[in-house]
Amino acid sequence: MQLGEQPVQAAFGEPPGLKAHIGVKQPAHLRPDRFDQDFPRLPHGIRRRRSVIQMSSSLRNIGQPGESVRLLTEERERGSDELDDAVSAALALALTSVGREREAVSIAVGALAKHLPRYQRSTANYARLLVEPD
Repeated sequence: MQLGEQPVQAAFGEPPGLKAHIGVKQPAHLRPDRFDQDFPRLPHGIRRRRSVIQMSSSLRNIGQPGESVRLLTEERERGSDELDDAVSAALALALTSVGREREAVSIAVGALAKHLPRYQRSTANYARLLVEPD
């Protein structure tokens, strides 16, 4: 099975009624080249957020990581829910694809920090300091 044929379900779970695959297997109603037009028709809430994560992954995989970063950055600013860490993980991957590794590490470690049994505050602070000027 090639990368474009792998179901996204394994990584993020599949939203009800959405047969989402990355790359060439992207459903017609969520094509990367039509995402801006299709975005307003996406479901709301968790299902929409899953679709954004999946689409951003597809965009990164087909060579449009900048667009992936844009979508995921906007998604992080929309609000908070149980998919925050998935959005952060996808954004960190997209940032590495555009050469912003330090920011990617900051986001990934920041997301991880809240799950640590100890050193949550110091880890979160170190993550923040990776991208903030001295």
